[in-house]
Amino acid sequence: MENLVENEKLYWIDNLRAIATIGVIILHVSGPLTYQFGTIVNSWWWVGNIFNSIVRGSVPLFLMVTGALLLPKEYDLSTFLKKRFLRVLIPFFFWGLIHIVMNLGLKIHSGEVHNTSDALSNISSKLSSGIAFHYWYIYLIIGIYLFLPIIGKWVRNSSKNEILYFLTLWIIVTFLSQTQVSEFRYFSQITYYFSGSLGFVVLGYYLTKYPVFEKNKMSFCILSTSLSIALLFTIIGTFYLSNLSGKSDQTLYSYFTLNVIIVTICTFLIFNIFVTTQPL
Repeated sequence: MENLVENEKLYWIDNLRAIATIGVIILHVSGPLTYQFGTIVNSWWWVGNIFNSIVRGSVPLFLMVTGALLLPKEYDLSTFLKKRFLRVLIPFFFWGLIHIVMNLGLKIHSGEVHNTSDALSNISSKLSSGIAFHYWYIYLIIGIYLFLPIIGKWVRNSSKNEILYFLTLWIIVTFLSQTQVSEFRYFSQITYYFSGSLGFVVLGYYLTKYPVFEKNKMSFCILSTSLSIALLFTIIGTFYLSNLSGKSDQTLYSYFTLNVIIVTICTFLIFNIFVTTQPL
């Protein structure tokens, strides 16, 4: 019976991963359109804006899933590093090496690299710049994995109110970081430990362990309405800010804006509560 219940609970995680994966693909396809505000046909920009706004929560959803799956489990430190950390690090080194070699080959073919010194300079440049822009998430997840054994022990031994205290501060700091308050000289010193992507990981654990809503029509109505309002705010707000500045304004696309956080939370809870028995 316990295995059956556990398997049923995993369905929503699998479905959420599938949706988040599709969302990331849509994000990369629609993203280039949103940067061309005022330089392409309005209808195309609106298509990019709408789709981009809808899927902005995809990356935070992956972080929340990480928290929901990994933070409840007790791992021996060496076992965790071997099972989880190396699982990311080894493929990263492999594909990173391929990317560097392919890039070097293209530079040689185009005549930009003439000798060993140029080749070493090219490799050094790629390494110092993080190999490629789209690898940023790998660096992020590596950092989070290194910290998970510590934060995991904390959340498992913390009360509901203690975790809620951390998340409340995280959301407040996240909101303030998007306002003029962040320009205060020592703002980063005060808020450094309650900001960043780690908040999404803890949030995923908290919402899974301590259900906020019950499985009923009222809960679905509240979540879907909140989701819709936040999405509309992102879509219309992005147009307003871009129109105001005369160029693409990506402020409301940030993963740390309240509108995106609300979309992420609502999506996570809808899947957690209402998509539990059958995989998509």
